[in-house]
Amino acid sequence: MVEDGQSIILDAGTTVHHLARHLHGRRLTVITNSLAVYEELAHDENIALMLLGGMVIRQCHALDGFMTEDNLRQVHADWLFMSAAGVRPGGQVMDTTVVEIPAKRAMIAASDKVALVADASKFPGTGMAKVCGPQDLDVVVTNPLSDTTTCTALEQMDVRVVQTTPVAAAR
Repeated sequence: MVEDGQSIILDAGTTVHHLARHLHGRRLTVITNSLAVYEELAHDENIALMLLGGMVIRQCHALDGFMTEDNLRQVHADWLFMSAAGVRPGGQVMDTTVVEIPAKRAMIAASDKVALVADASKFPGTGMAKVCGPQDLDVVVTNPLSDTTTCTALEQMDVRVVQTTPVAAAR
């Protein structure tokens, strides 16, 4: 989905960190608040890497808060790849780490296209707070074992569902 020369935002989830491992050698601009993604890509000279500012959230290994949100208002990305705690049967993307939700919403606003990367354990999922609705998603990348009811509901709301081999353990 990503073409050389594009800019992408990668959020602070473990699944997204695993995705970053597959970007080595690509000519991209990567914008992230994830310290794990930063560490993964820091030495790749093909990748222009922007680390968003903010408070260190140790439990998430990420930067977050109002400075992260302010930084995101200053950038544009072709794609956002984000993770979540779960996807409800109606397509709502949920998370349990409430402090991350404002940054995720700012990432959505800064991106032309949004891809949710989530394994089958997230369908149908849980979470205490809504990140976004299906209208904010362009693509959901998951594995073939994902809940077919939720995936069908997403497709009926014009969200492309791509089922592929799992790329990481659940977040």
